Amino acid sequence: MKSSLSTYKNFLKKNLIKFDPNQELAMTAIDQFLSNEFSLKSKIYKKLLNPGKSKNGIYLYGEAGVGKTMLMDICFSSIKIKRKKRIHFQEFMIDIHNRLHKIRNSKQIKDPLASVAEEVASEIKFLCFDEFQVTDIADASILKKLFTILFDQGTIIFSTSNIKPSNLYLEGLHRDRFVPFIDYIENDCLVINIDSGKDYRKNRIIDAEIYYSPLNDLTEEAMDKIFNNITNGSPYEEKILFVKGREIRVERQALGCARFDFEELCVKPLGAEDYLAISKEFDIIFIDGLHEYKQTRKDIINSLKCLNENGTIFINHQNINVVRKVMYAFENSDYDKAYSYFSENSTFYDMNDPWGTNFTLEEAKKRDHRKLGKDLQLFHIDEMVGQGLILWTPRGAVIRNELQQFISEHLNRQGYQQIYTPHIGKLDLYRTSGHFPYYQDSQYPPIVKRDTLRRLSDEGCSCGDLSNLMSEGEIDGYMLKPMNCPHPVSYTHLTLPTKA
Repeated sequence: MKSSLSTYKNFLKKNLIKFDPNQELAMTAIDQFLSNEFSLKSKIYKKLLNPGKSKNGIYLYGEAGVGKTMLMDICFSSIKIKRKKRIHFQEFMIDIHNRLHKIRNSKQIKDPLASVAEEVASEIKFLCFDEFQVTDIADASILKKLFTILFDQGTIIFSTSNIKPSNLYLEGLHRDRFVPFIDYIENDCLVINIDSGKDYRKNRIIDAEIYYSPLNDLTEEAMDKIFNNITNGSPYEEKILFVKGREIRVERQALGCARFDFEELCVKPLGAEDYLAISKEFDIIFIDGLHEYKQTRKDIINSLKCLNENGTIFINHQNINVVRKVMYAFENSDYDKAYSYFSENSTFYDMNDPWGTNFTLEEAKKRDHRKLGKDLQLFHIDEMVGQGLILWTPRGAVIRNELQQFISEHLNRQGYQQIYTPHIGKLDLYRTSGHFPYYQDSQYPPIVKRDTLRRLSDEGCSCGDLSNLMSEGEIDGYMLKPMNCPHPVSYTHLTLPTKA
């Protein structure tokens, strides 16, 4: 094995990189660790004289631009073995979930995750992750078991991250279940902080700003100029990327550069796979029009639709995270909590009044549909039935039927055909659609078959174990439909009548 530290020092001598004491300290520690792991003599020594537990991986973290990826690349090139792989963490997890999906469909293996982990370990001895971060509960629920098996099978993992281990998956769903994995990383990995306060990437940007403000004609002109300079004035061309059968339309691109509007790239429902596909295809990405206020306004309008079908609230709120908490409270009918985010001086605007009517928070609460429903005797909510389960009164039934008739007439007039689907479906359906387990905290718990519950009880399975088994797809069940739309399945096999 070639020394990673010597390669790093050689780069310094050739002035390919600038000296940074934090980088050198980090590389020294990493080089010693890798030498111990990949040196034959060290392996024999460790087995014979030091059989106790040792570190199984490296977790290198720090701010963006401090050289984490560079150090990883040096180490990756220095390790002269065939069974090695360098991959973006999100791309790796997508591959894991795809493998799990294939195994679960066969339904022949009792522990799909263990089988996948052993398969990966047989393929990779040295695994390098770039941009390690956890935002998905599906990833969070399997990482500890996945890493444990990989480490036990002898795979060495090198991860870079902007986040220190204790802050991983912060404020994520069921984070308490993820905390043991954090402990595992801190105890079983060589954890190194490389913060230096410098962003070396900025030194590579010549004669160009990376952020133009405010949004005006001069900003647009500057973006046009730098795009033309990089692409040698090549005209825009459209390109379509395909991700698992879905189309990502890039309307403006040339010579490896793509240009997006903010809403086009950041507001549309794109996932990790989509962004990875874009980043693989293009070297440079331009984003026009970061309209934070516009997006905030849109979020608030959507939240209010959940509260009052006939009204809209306008609020000047700078914190988008608070706005989303307001939305979540409205969507889950926690109106007292939603209103708590507004001050007594908040002003609301009634869209129904053509002249515009401003009213206060107290007046807004008078328009709460719970109060109106009770005062007008339209519907009733009973604790014996359950929160959010509406019992329509004769008065309310009349209004509901009139609305349904009105909607049906307009749909028929426009050539739409209606379908009806059950309010319950198999759990695996909602795994496929993404509604489970990602949003399970705001849903009624799944219904598990009685025989399955009895078997798990006999095996000493706890409630936490049951939840993990459902999240990992090892047991099935049924769940109430978590959305007010048809089931996410294909109807292409049906022959529907057409217009004469």
